[in-house]
Amino acid sequence: MLANGFIRRSNSPAAALILFVPKKDGSMRLCVDYQGLNAVTVKDRYLIPLIDEQLDRLARAVKMAKLDLMGAYNLLRIREGDEWKMAFQTRYGLYKYLVMPFGLCNAPSTFQALMNYVFRDMLDITVLIYLDDILIYTGEGVDHDAVVRTVLGRLREYRLFAKASKCELDVEEVEYLGFLASTKGVQMDPKRVQTINDWPAPRNVHELQVFLGYANYYRRFIPAYSRVIAPLTDLLKGKATGPIEWRDLQQRLFDSLKRALTHEPLLRHFDPALPILVETNASDHAIAATLSQPRQETPADSKETWHPVAYRSWKLNSAQRNYEIHDKELLAIVDALREWRQYCLGTQEQICIHTNHKGLEYFATKRALTARQAQWSLLLADYHFDIRYKSGAQCKVDGLTRRPDMHDGPNAHNELNERVLLPGLRASAGQILVNGYDELLEQIRRETRALAAEVKRVVAFDTTSQLWKHNHAVYVPPGQLRDEALRMSHDTTAAGHGGPRPTLEICRRLFYWPTMAAYVTNYVRTCPLCQRNKSRCHKPYGLLQPLQVPQRPWGSISLDFIEGLPPSGDPAYDSILVVVDRLTKHAVFAPCHKTTGAVNTAVIFMNHVLPVFGAPDEIVSDRGRQFVSVFWMLFAKLLDGSVALSTAYHPQTNGQTKRVNQSLKQYLRMYTNKAQDNWSSLLPMAQFAYNNAPHSATKISPAYAILAFHPKVFPSTTPAGVHDSRAAAFVQDHQLLYDHCQRKVEAARVTYSRLYDAKRRDLMLQVGDQVLLRTTNLQLGQPSKKLSPKLIGPFPIQAKVGRAAYRLQLPARYRCWPVFHVSLLKPLPAAADPQHRATAWPSDAHWTVHDVRDSTQEYQVDRIMSAQKTPEGLEYRVRWAGYDESNDTWEPASHLEHAQQAIHNFEASHPQAPRN
Repeated sequence: MLANGFIRRSNSPAAALILFVPKKDGSMRLCVDYQGLNAVTVKDRYLIPLIDEQLDRLARAVKMAKLDLMGAYNLLRIREGDEWKMAFQTRYGLYKYLVMPFGLCNAPSTFQALMNYVFRDMLDITVLIYLDDILIYTGEGVDHDAVVRTVLGRLREYRLFAKASKCELDVEEVEYLGFLASTKGVQMDPKRVQTINDWPAPRNVHELQVFLGYANYYRRFIPAYSRVIAPLTDLLKGKATGPIEWRDLQQRLFDSLKRALTHEPLLRHFDPALPILVETNASDHAIAATLSQPRQETPADSKETWHPVAYRSWKLNSAQRNYEIHDKELLAIVDALREWRQYCLGTQEQICIHTNHKGLEYFATKRALTARQAQWSLLLADYHFDIRYKSGAQCKVDGLTRRPDMHDGPNAHNELNERVLLPGLRASAGQILVNGYDELLEQIRRETRALAAEVKRVVAFDTTSQLWKHNHAVYVPPGQLRDEALRMSHDTTAAGHGGPRPTLEICRRLFYWPTMAAYVTNYVRTCPLCQRNKSRCHKPYGLLQPLQVPQRPWGSISLDFIEGLPPSGDPAYDSILVVVDRLTKHAVFAPCHKTTGAVNTAVIFMNHVLPVFGAPDEIVSDRGRQFVSVFWMLFAKLLDGSVALSTAYHPQTNGQTKRVNQSLKQYLRMYTNKAQDNWSSLLPMAQFAYNNAPHSATKISPAYAILAFHPKVFPSTTPAGVHDSRAAAFVQDHQLLYDHCQRKVEAARVTYSRLYDAKRRDLMLQVGDQVLLRTTNLQLGQPSKKLSPKLIGPFPIQAKVGRAAYRLQLPARYRCWPVFHVSLLKPLPAAADPQHRATAWPSDAHWTVHDVRDSTQEYQVDRIMSAQKTPEGLEYRVRWAGYDESNDTWEPASHLEHAQQAIHNFEASHPQAPRN
């Protein structure tokens, strides 16, 4: 390298260590450990080609050639002045590279960019390039030799050199990127997988990771690959190092995987001109799919045979295992089309999809969809396909999802989910109990024929019933049957979903097994119906999170409306806007109307507050329609103030104004006439009376805190010129007055926090946690709220908002603000026993969830985002004013009669969009 001018002696302050790695031909390659340099290098974002995409380009190839560049990276010169950064140390001295070495993090992307530029007009047409590997391919009717000469001429022009011993010309099969690519298809390179047969069983985590990493490179050739390796990958869970527990099951799968790596069939090239067949299947634990296309074995054959192009498999996670079988089968289709999007999108001919679930044949015309199905329906709308039913015996991938060794265990997910008795089940409770009990006893007889010695010490065999018993209670063996016994003792209509103690008592009358109490407690604690419908028996969640004490009078204010009052005055007012200063507690009461929007609210604010007290720094309010509009946000911004909105259904955020509202309504009840139509004329005196009375927090009146004197109400008895010297000294500096208010407000805040927190319990949740949502402030579209569930869900947490509120990932059809105070949430308890059954959560697809306020107000449409035609008619995707894109909803055109201007603007800017 020194003689070739690749390196030179150096006195650089930087130095890296060296190492040697063997090449394919047996020689050694010098490599430098540039970890330190790479750590401070700005990484390139140049895209390295995907191997699967490269292999797909060979679908129509009839001839191929491969070139391998010699010393590829060393053909690029390091920029002058930067050579010292590449210095490395040896026992013979310090040297630096003058050309690009191996080991730099940006070396691959730099060389790939060069090669793409050199062959920019031939790339993906007749030439494939992956770093220093060049694959030349030509189709029918193309002069292959001419293309090869063009490539060689281009290399000569840019002074790039190929190594003759590693080049292959005019061939129909070539080794490329670890695969054996031919004119027929792609298969594994025999030279690379022949050592698999001699691979010893892994003994620790590292050896297993090495084997799986090697096998993962060829996963596209192995049907149901993720299912095959699932028991092997399970050994890595929770471990970074150390030995592994290698059993007979793992050894059998290890051997079968090695056989699959050496005997799996050829995968054909994808041809976009040929029909596509996608076969899918799902089991309780996994989904699988195969993509095939028809081929003739020889030109003389008249019959075409379907050959595999790609395999796809996926192990279901814990949430997906709870899906109904219909949704699991549909998930297999969605996952397959999403994985092979580059093949299936934009096909002229219909994609034929085979499934062994007959119900999916009618999915395209199904009207009632759950939120999950509706989301999948949008994804499937991009594809041109036809779903056809094939029985399991005819479905090739059916067996791939039903291997017994892929099950996580008898209790991970079982048939109990389909047998849970829901309240609406139309059957005789007595008949169900009798039949179920007899069936359960028969199953117990079959599974307790052979008992362990330690169990026989506490149970005795009853010859009459042919059952093992403990004090007349039937012994139930571990597994699914214990859940079945608990189902009868807890879930049935006769049991009534009792608590842990009643359920344990009922269960003990008939059944026995060790540690029954803990098992029953865990079962009841994780019962979905109990969690949704039972009342809360613990302290509410969420400690008080008081707002900061303001720094100046009228610097932080709170606003709220009192609505639903009888008409009063001229014009007929029916509401009151209440504005309160959070420091001095000074309040302003302004009459208004229920229809007052953001614009009129701003006008009232400018007439009653701004001329007297100036612009505030902060405005606290609830989530009323006036305060979430775009106009109100802009108005606050013009005042150079911020808007602090409360969380959904948590009035404590704006509790100060709520308390003032109570005092005002109490005053009006005292003095209003019988017709209750004079309350608007009472507001000025009500405002005076409230501000002139000492406040419980500051111990002085709001008027005194603002004016530094008490307003005169009655004739004074103090002679003129006589003043209280202490009062005069106190008000000499208004700042002393404000400091007094701040101290008193802070003391009141501390006291209230202590009293509030004594009746609450703290709860910390994390992003991704599953929680239930209380329905106290929601309408579910059911006849009676008394019989509606107390909680719905579960929903995942998207983000933490503030100190005690969380944003939930709600379905798009839910018409409510997704941020809730922690007091309205309930964490979903995890089963203490990992083998404990997870009862399926009842579907909430039939609910139409929205705010209780929806019946009395309308949401403001900000703009229309898109439109679509459905079997029910035209629908628009609506962006609501004051809400972000996560709250967009699809609304029928009939719901947008008052948003015609927004529809007109959308149609004008989207002339191709669907319309009436």
